[in-house]
Parts: sequence; structure tokens; C-alpha cells
Amino acid sequence: MTTKDQPRRPRRQSGEGNGSARGAAAGPRPFCERLKAAREARGVDLFRVERDTKIRVRFLAALEEGNYEELPADVYARGFLRNYATYLGLSPDEAEEDWRRRKSAPTAKPAAPKAAPVVVLAAPKAAPVPRSAAPIAQSLARRLLALRRRDRPASEAAAALGGPQPITMPRRALLLQPIHVVLLALAVIIVAVGLFFGMQVTKLLQYPSIAVTSPNQAAITLAIGTTQYELKGTATVGTVVDISWDGRDPKTVKADGSGNWSYVTQLHSGFNQFDIHSFNVDTNHDSPVITRLINVPVPTASPTPQLLTVESPTDGQVISDGNVTVKGSTVSITSVTVTPTYVGPPPAPGATPTPVKTAGPNPTVQPTLMPLPTATPLPTATATSSAGPSPSPSASTGPAATTVIPTIDGKFTASLHLTAGRWELSIVGSNDTGQSPAPVIVNVVVTVGQLTVVIDIPRGDAMLKIWVDGVVVPGYPKVVSKGATIKIDAAESVWIRTSQMAHTYVTINGKPYGLLGKTNDAAGSWRITATGPPVPSNDV
Repeated sequence: MTTKDQPRRPRRQSGEGNGSARGAAAGPRPFCERLKAAREARGVDLFRVERDTKIRVRFLAALEEGNYEELPADVYARGFLRNYATYLGLSPDEAEEDWRRRKSAPTAKPAAPKAAPVVVLAAPKAAPVPRSAAPIAQSLARRLLALRRRDRPASEAAAALGGPQPITMPRRALLLQPIHVVLLALAVIIVAVGLFFGMQVTKLLQYPSIAVTSPNQAAITLAIGTTQYELKGTATVGTVVDISWDGRDPKTVKADGSGNWSYVTQLHSGFNQFDIHSFNVDTNHDSPVITRLINVPVPTASPTPQLLTVESPTDGQVISDGNVTVKGSTVSITSVTVTPTYVGPPPAPGATPTPVKTAGPNPTVQPTLMPLPTATPLPTATATSSAGPSPSPSASTGPAATTVIPTIDGKFTASLHLTAGRWELSIVGSNDTGQSPAPVIVNVVVTVGQLTVVIDIPRGDAMLKIWVDGVVVPGYPKVVSKGATIKIDAAESVWIRTSQMAHTYVTINGKPYGLLGKTNDAAGSWRITATGPPVPSNDV
């Protein structure tokens, strides 16, 4: 018995034999015998052929025996036969032609082909010549292959006995296998991802470039009276170009798709300095700064008159919040300097102020400064008869001078923060030649900032009367309800008259001093300055 894939022993038809007259008379040699002879000449078995051609052993045995009816459908049988013939170096077209001829010929088999099994089995043993002739056939095949030229086709005997020919169809088919397509696609994806990340890293590490082509020199001189100039250059595509003129806030332009940029700027007489650099908003990288100087000469024959006008503040103006804004206009002035000088405290009432009448039947009287008693309820309090606090060193010194640059139309603005007091503002203009017009002097009075008093009524109602810098606050005296808070800003002093000292809580410049007294229904007057705690007084 044989297994499914085990090669079957070839069957001999009646009349076939090695060198017999009956086999020669049967006609041309069958192609199936040529397949077997070529395989044996190569010295390979059917199992080796199966590994090389991927054709099952039982199909190979059927091809060598000529039993085409044991093969699958015709299309598979024809394909197996052509591949096997190509593998053995035989003509696949001749193999297919033999297959077609045998398929179309009528079958004429004996009625009992198995009637003489003894002759079939005994024939190989009676004639061992093919086995002994195999080495001779192999040697002859090698000689024929060595003598055969590439441009001359081999004879039928050489093709039958020679080595195998290259099988080109399976090799071409290997390039179409799905695994190759998947590997190729994967390689393309990896290369694309690598290129993308490489471009991103290069973009992050790249600093923008900047170049100025107009003017192409570090310093140039233009004609007298030139008021405009167009700056030009190149920069990295998509970057922002910052152009700063004489230290002002920079103006920005964007490089176009070709990397070009331009900006039309105003010019003044003298030197105009431009600091130019590019900025990449995506990578937050700056380019080096390029400086260009453009000189517009000042005419000497007929110089432009220098003018400096101050619009605000006006001379003698009283400012209540301490924030002073100096505004004005200039002609032929390149910078304006404002210098504040402390003159003295703000005007205060005299030692013996006169009553001031207000609308209404009852006049409002300013408090009269009375001598303080020798013994005071608060041992830490010190008596003083000063009409107002002395200016602090910081107030007398004042803030530093402020320098501003006028705009292209000659306007200028300078902001100052001054403490309470009388101030002298000196406004001086100058140009590049060092010439300056006469300074403008403005005197202002600042009335806020040195004294802040907060009065709380935490326990119960109290009748209050309040003076600020010697003047009674409108609406007082009046009853202030429990829980109320009163905030007072003064330049010099605050006086308080309360009907309930145990209900009146005082905080001076952020420092709490507690209740003015501890006894209920006890009235009293207190004077408050920035120099210390509340001081008892006899003010009514």
C-alpha cells in the first residue's frame, strides 16, 4: 500500500520496454518518459522536486506515468506540466502539445491491464542496464552542457539529459507577493515620518535671518529737508521684522513669500537711528540686530526756529490726586526734559484762622488752636502747636527728571507722580545741535497724599465734627451710625470732635491707634497729623 503523497511505481504499458522492438514500434517516445529520464539525470527524487516546484508528489508521479486523469482540472494539469517541464529544462510548449494530443486521442487500453503483473515487476530486475548507465548519462549531460553555446539551442537529447533551466515565472511572481507590498508601504511610511520630524526639528533649531538692502551702509546722509525714507531688506519667509526708531516702540512688518520686506518711515533733522531685527513667532527665536543711521542735515543758512509750548498744567493749577501730566508741542525739538522741584507744603490755615461763613443761618467756624494741657489722657501723646506736618525728605527731594521724545508732529507727553506740596516744573527742550530754547516754568499745588485717616464707629452711634486742613467738612457735625466707616485724605492735618470717645476708632496712614477713649458718654477733641498718634485738644 502507498500513502496519499507517496510516489507510485510507474506502470508499464503493453509493448513498452527498454530497447525492445515492440517499444520502438509503438511510435515516438512519450513525453512522460522524458520527464522521468530528465529527473533521474539530475539525480533528484520526487520529494526534492516537490520542495522546489510546490507540486504535490502524487501529481508529479502522475505526470511521469502519463496518468493525466489523476490530475485536477485541465487548467491545473496544464500548469503543473509546464512548470515541471520548465524545472527539468524541457520545452513547456512541447509538453503541453503532448498533453493535448493524448487528451484528444481515444483511449485503447487492454481489458485486463493487470493480467501480467509478473512481467512488469520482473522487467527492472531482468534488465539492470538503465541503473548502471545512469552515471554515464550524467557525465554525458555535463559534457553536453559545457559544449553548448548560449546562442545555439540544445538538442533534444541534451535538453533531456542536461541540468535544469532557470525558472523565471516563480521569480517574477515573488515580486507580486502581498508581504513585499506591505514591507514596501511600511518603508515608505517610515521614510515619510522621518522626513517630517526632521523638517520640524530643523525648523525649531533654525534662527531667522535679516538683511537690510536700503540703506546698504551703516550710516548715510540725505538731503536737507528729507522727511521720509523707505527701508528695505530681506528676511526669513514668514518672520516678523521689528523696526525701532530712536528708541521708540518698534513698528512691525512681515516678510512676504519671497522674503522681502519694506517700511516707509518718518525722518527728523539730525541723526535717525533704526534698530532692525526679525522674529520668528513659531520658534520664538530672534535674529541679530542691525543698526542703520540716517542723517538729515540741519540747514544753517536759515535755521528753523525752536519753539516749546506747554499746554497743561497751567501755572498755579491745584491738583488733587498727585498725578501730574505735562503736555505740549514743539518745533525743531528732539527731546523734552521735565524736572520737578519741591518748593514747600501746600497752603495751610494760619495759627489763628478767621471764621468762614457758609450758606445757611448757622455759620461754620474753623477750629481755634488752643494750648494743649500739661497732663494728657494718653501718656504717649506729645503736644505740638505746629499748623501742619514738616515735609519729609522724600517730598522735598522729589522724583527724578523725566525725558521724552516728541512725536513726528512735535507733540509730547510726560507723566509725573508728586506728593502733597507746592512744586515748580521746569520744562526744557533741546535738539541734536545742543541748542535749547528758554525753559518753561510752571508752578502747581498738590493737595493729596501725605495723611489718610480712617474713622470707624464699631460700638454705637456718635456725634462727629471733622476738620480737614483747618476747614470743616461739609455736612458735619452729624450723627454717625454704628458700624459706619469714614475715610479722609488730607495734606496736613485732621481734627475730630466726637460725643462718644469709646465709640470712635482711628487708623492713621494704615496704623491703628484704637479707640479715642474708654468711658462711655465722654466727649473729646483730637488733632491728627502724619507725625504721630492722635493728640487731645480743646477744639470745638
